[in-house]
Amino acid sequence: MKKTFSIILGCCLIVGVVFLGTGCGSKNNNENEEAVTQDRAISIDSSITESIDAVFDKLNSGAIGEEEAVESIKEIIPKPADHPDYPKSNVNWVIGWGEGGGSDLYARNIGREAEKFLGKSFVYNNMPGAGSEVGYSFVLGQPADGYTIFGTVNPNMCNDAFGDVPYSFAEETQFIISNQGSSEALWVLADSPFKTIDDLVKYAKENPGDVVYSGSAAKSETELSFYLMENHYDIDMTYLGFEKAGERVSSLLGGHAQVLYESVGPVADLIRAGEVRPIVYLGANVYDGIDPDVPSSEQIGLPSVPRYRGVVAKNGLPVDITEYLYYVFYAGAQMPVYKQYEERANLHYSQPWSLDPLEFKAYYLENKKKLGEIIEKNY
Repeated sequence: MKKTFSIILGCCLIVGVVFLGTGCGSKNNNENEEAVTQDRAISIDSSITESIDAVFDKLNSGAIGEEEAVESIKEIIPKPADHPDYPKSNVNWVIGWGEGGGSDLYARNIGREAEKFLGKSFVYNNMPGAGSEVGYSFVLGQPADGYTIFGTVNPNMCNDAFGDVPYSFAEETQFIISNQGSSEALWVLADSPFKTIDDLVKYAKENPGDVVYSGSAAKSETELSFYLMENHYDIDMTYLGFEKAGERVSSLLGGHAQVLYESVGPVADLIRAGEVRPIVYLGANVYDGIDPDVPSSEQIGLPSVPRYRGVVAKNGLPVDITEYLYYVFYAGAQMPVYKQYEERANLHYSQPWSLDPLEFKAYYLENKKKLGEIIEKNY
């Protein structure tokens, strides 16, 4: 029996769809506007994104100011052909987590910049609970007309893969954009005997169960990554799960764990102080600003569970509105103030990262399948 401990075993998911109607921010003022059914497939025009990029090149070089850049990009982004007046009113952005957390800050920071191109404001509604499923259940009860969107993160994929929700997220969702990827690593204390990931694996093989791996609560992407690593290297470690980042970090600093799965942000001060160091970056990127000699998991062939943030809506969102919102958020993610937010939050380590609606859905389906295989083998 594998030794696995979790301080918090996760939330009890709410199975029923919650319709909160009048109590959750701006009401849809477009109830009489019927969505136009479109037969064509979503098509993202690379010439439009290239033109947007060219404007940002001018802005970043100082050749033009922000106001001119915004106006130029608004002219580049085509209005929805079948809904030329969209949006007629503000757009409700449902956030499935509490105020002040990573998902909340992401929505408010990219939303503030994206609405400069949208021409209307986003109204943010925090609906935390059940790994963000309370908020998404509300979204599924709204019209698919572009006036209710949702900020999605990894737990939606995990809950879907575990079958903990009464729907298929992929089938019920219109993917719009993902523009934040993984900024995680495996961390050890500066004086750890594990100088590399190979050192850890060698020790774990010789001492089954002795390596304690600290991460998030049970059934999280962190625990799934733990199992992926065990399966890949054919080793046996002990998982120590915590709900809060501070508890996870303390378990490493206090010697209760020998390796920590965590994003850069919660350990940034410890990195600068020389108290912790990475042994592998999780994902495709090498974080040159931390240690360019440490490999990424992709480089060494170690599979890892993807981390992402993005924007989605209820399935049935008209194609032209989906494409329009993609361009709006694509531009918003390149605004200098948004880039400064990513730097402050240490999220720039995930860049470059941008998935359009089709890429985002394919990425989701591919990785949900991978999670299903992990779950079948280890739970």
